[in-house]
Amino acid sequence: MNSNSFFGLDSPDGSLAGASSIPRENGRQESREGRRTKSSRSSEKKCGRSKRKMGESMEQDISCKRMKDSHGGHISACETISLSGSQSLVSESHEAGSEPPPAQDTPKRTPDPQCRESFDRLYMETYMLGAGGYGSVYAGFRKEDGLPVAVKHVPMNKVKWTQVKLEDKVSHFPLELVLLLIVGDDPVYPGVIKLLDWFELPDEYLLVQERPEPCQDLFAFTEERGGFLEEAEAQNFLQQLVNTLQHCHQRGVLHRDVKAENILVQIDTKRLKLLDFGCGCILNDSAKKHFRGTAEYTPPEWLRYGKYHGVPMTVWSLGIVLYDMICGDLPFKTDGDILKGVLHFPRGISKECRNLIRCCLARRPENRPSLEQILLHPWMA
Repeated sequence: MNSNSFFGLDSPDGSLAGASSIPRENGRQESREGRRTKSSRSSEKKCGRSKRKMGESMEQDISCKRMKDSHGGHISACETISLSGSQSLVSESHEAGSEPPPAQDTPKRTPDPQCRESFDRLYMETYMLGAGGYGSVYAGFRKEDGLPVAVKHVPMNKVKWTQVKLEDKVSHFPLELVLLLIVGDDPVYPGVIKLLDWFELPDEYLLVQERPEPCQDLFAFTEERGGFLEEAEAQNFLQQLVNTLQHCHQRGVLHRDVKAENILVQIDTKRLKLLDFGCGCILNDSAKKHFRGTAEYTPPEWLRYGKYHGVPMTVWSLGIVLYDMICGDLPFKTDGDILKGVLHFPRGISKECRNLIRCCLARRPENRPSLEQILLHPWMA
């Protein structure tokens, strides 16, 4: 079967049905104006979309281990945590079943009081880059060489913990930290933001990450170019993003919050980096029964059945990101919009591009393409 037939481009209604004839405006619609002020993530939800109470933070007895850029000179999390995808995790307690059981025989945290002093000696924070319900991010630099960094502050009561087998001993670490170590392990992939250091303080975790300059997130990048991108540039960005997500999935990591605000554009090279794994989890074949992400990106199967699978959910998010880049707005604003699945395309969008968006946003997850099939779509050629 050729790719045109697979994606429905040979059928009379392949991508044209429901396409609107409204013009594409310069600038985002009013409904987009509030995206920067909203929390970057919706609350974690269970079936029925009720708020899920976060489990008590599990605690671990290892504090203030530095991970150096060179993977040497200091005790490195990459040297001690077995980075073999899901095999490195004893259990991902907040994903299986309904509510996580409390940690058994977990010692109280005893953070090194010198950890803050170590951070202050190595780094300087300058200004806030952003804040949300799960923490805040500050720009800064490494004092040793002036390297620009971004420092993510995650309050302890917001940390999602997981168990890791650490040199034949089970310890507890923030899941986001473990996921960053897994996707950032050698060989390093350039499409994922790089973790440089991490620190445990009495009331929060600090994740020190690279901050390429000059750079913008994809939302701001698109805003400065009139609210939408030309198809050639959007195609380039989508290809990079799919390749990065393939890398994450091969490492056994599911991001779960793929959106313009979590995609960094390096202005001089137009290369992308995926950031913020705070909603992420380990990827496996079982259905997920908890949703963590942004409400407007919720897949319809979660709203209908209270469960979803990682790859079709990721493809759904990619369809929304592509629509956003091309059309200058999110396709769905409410749960009702998501369940109806009606798409409105401005004039001037190619048939192939509309078809790819429709395929990614198919209401039935089994009808969505895989990441590999996205790369084979005629619009991507």
